[in-house]
Amino acid sequence: MTMPGLTVVAQGTLPAGERWAVRAGGTDEDYYTFLRTVHPDGHRDEGGMGGPTLPDGAVLNTYIGQADGGLLRVLARTLSTVYWMRLELGSGGVRVLTPVGHDGARGLSFYAALLPPAQTVTALLPLDLRGEVIGP
Repeated sequence: MTMPGLTVVAQGTLPAGERWAVRAGGTDEDYYTFLRTVHPDGHRDEGGMGGPTLPDGAVLNTYIGQADGGLLRVLARTLSTVYWMRLELGSGGVRVLTPVGHDGARGLSFYAALLPPAQTVTALLPLDLRGEVIGP
């Protein structure tokens, strides 16, 4: 099976000059979400996930990874009922992520973060409008 054409659902630039884009698309059963980074020297890397939009009964699907010691890539696609994501770091820090994009037709929201290479993620939690964790 070939990968469907993907739509850029979010893009931006980091303070150090890296440009990033979240691309997504497909069917409910075969849906792809990728976070691509273009570095100031021109090289590119990308990572993400494919498969069902969300696992059965789940509110989110996540990818955390990095390419060749590059930035740590954090990517999530969630039900649109997720209002924020709480990103807990190995350093003890906490970041609250807001959606970077949406697929309204499928009721999905997308969250993305690029972190320093040595950083670790200890938790990525979906939050409702009141800031309470959704799900178990």
